[in-house]
Amino acid sequence: MIYSDLKRIFRFKIAIQTIKDHWRVTIILTLLFMGMAAVYAGMFPAFEESLLEMMESGFAESFNWLKGSSDMSTYVGFLNLELYQIFWIMILGIILGFISASQISKEIEGKTFDLLI
Repeated sequence: MIYSDLKRIFRFKIAIQTIKDHWRVTIILTLLFMGMAAVYAGMFPAFEESLLEMMESGFAESFNWLKGSSDMSTYVGFLNLELYQIFWIMILGIILGFISASQISKEIEGKTFDLLI
């Protein structure tokens, strides 16, 4: 019983230390994503007419493999296509890869990797 209590306390301390170490990265990534969302939201009026023309000419049928491509001439459809299906998948995957590699190398250098396993 004492061992499980010590183990729980030790896990809590590791979690608190991890939060303290990475709060800046979390805030920076949040601001980055908010900025990109604002940029994409501001770009829609410039593309609205050309998207309407694409929908009327039938060119948009080539995008049927993307969910919601039939609504891409609307504001919500544009954001769905650009942000949720393209931006988040590519950029978030890249960022998560860098963060994961950083975390693993930090644990190996700190010789705490065996403890985590």
